[in-house]
Amino acid sequence: MPLDRDHNDELPDFEEFGNETWAQAALEAYMHEERLRIHGLPIRRKAEEIYQVAEALAETIVEADDRLGVRARLQEHAMCLGVKISGAEASDLYMLKMQNAVMVKAHATELLGLAGWCQNTGLSDGRYLKVLRDDIEEFRQLFVAWVKRFDKNNNQADGWGLFEE
Repeated sequence: MPLDRDHNDELPDFEEFGNETWAQAALEAYMHEERLRIHGLPIRRKAEEIYQVAEALAETIVEADDRLGVRARLQEHAMCLGVKISGAEASDLYMLKMQNAVMVKAHATELLGLAGWCQNTGLSDGRYLKVLRDDIEEFRQLFVAWVKRFDKNNNQADGWGLFEE
């Protein structure tokens, strides 16, 4: 539901708190709990593991041999997994959750492609490639279960025609 001045009954009435400091503390406590919830999700924890493996893999790439910037791309795609999961979890709308989920899938598949490139070119230490592939497979299974939790009934058309029935 869009937030506007005439229809904000879903927002807390901060005037009733009577104390801006208390209201700020309450908001910060809520945000802290929400961060803990999101970071505690199995898919979010697996995304962090993938990031650590991708970082280790990237460190094995000799910078002088990395003419295509594979090292930076590995790090970028791995980092975006957790960011997009958090973005999906921050919204209740199905369309926004799915938009972020599609990006999560795209980043994960890009990581697999880069791992294949590293293997085929001998660009990096192969020991990390199997670990990365296995982690992404576990991630994929968590992803499927995660997306199934999204509430299709809580949707709002955005005019782009995706995820609309």
